[in-house]
Amino acid sequence: GLVVDLAAYQAFPYPDPASPWFSPSALALAGAAGTGLLALRRTYGRRASALTGLGLAAVGAGAFLWTAAAHLPAGVTASDPYCYLQMAADLVERGTPLHPFPLATWVQGHGLPTWPAVHVGYHPPAAGEWAPTVWPIGWPLLLAPLYALGGEAAAHWGAPLWLLGAGVLTGLLAAEGRSGTQRVLAGGLAAFLVLTSAEAILRSLLPLADAAAMALAALTLFCLMRSTRATTSRRALAWAAAGGLALGLDYWVRHPQAPLALASLGLLAAPGQARGRRWRALAACAGGALLAVL
Repeated sequence: GLVVDLAAYQAFPYPDPASPWFSPSALALAGAAGTGLLALRRTYGRRASALTGLGLAAVGAGAFLWTAAAHLPAGVTASDPYCYLQMAADLVERGTPLHPFPLATWVQGHGLPTWPAVHVGYHPPAAGEWAPTVWPIGWPLLLAPLYALGGEAAAHWGAPLWLLGAGVLTGLLAAEGRSGTQRVLAGGLAAFLVLTSAEAILRSLLPLADAAAMALAALTLFCLMRSTRATTSRRALAWAAAGGLALGLDYWVRHPQAPLALASLGLLAAPGQARGRRWRALAACAGGALLAVL
């Protein structure tokens, strides 16, 4: 064997939520942030919260864009990154999400297995040489305009741009639950957390669907929340339908987003609204989702 002592790696079988916060770097950053916030409050008074929120959002966006510009790849492989980008390219260049695999036709004619003749993530061609992928078409449709504008290099910016959108929409969602200057602070902090999340950044440096799925999920929840707070029936129905439409689009980007539909049941608990209006809002949401899915 390799004779590697694994005891240190097995000391914490579960994630350790405390240790990262007690490192010198974390304490220094927290101290600097606290000092800056106190200085803002002393100088700008009530506006300090709004300025802090805007500053957090700007720092998060700037840091993420710098990371993306420095680390975006020149190409992709594997299954979903390659297939998403290839589908976008085929949509622009051939007008179809299918991709031709001439070698598959040859091996079929010689009685050989066809799986090795197509790229991982593609089905073997059922007839002829054209094959579909196993991945949904929603994300390639969003990448296709960028590919048409600037080729593969531009398409690689699809996920980073959608993560920026996810940060903005998450910020709006967080702000919706607050009031006054605290709205800007809550929104800025939420956007900062999204844009500096290591997992979110990692999955946006490749043409993966996660950033778009996150953005559309935040948009869905934002629209549903606005529907419950609408002052008129027409606005409530419009926001509910928009939420359903965003939900349906989210499903086309990533099918596992379907359980997000359970959030629409919150429309039935909207405060200060008649029972009939609540049910109409739920029906409008379902109609919007059905329209997007079909």
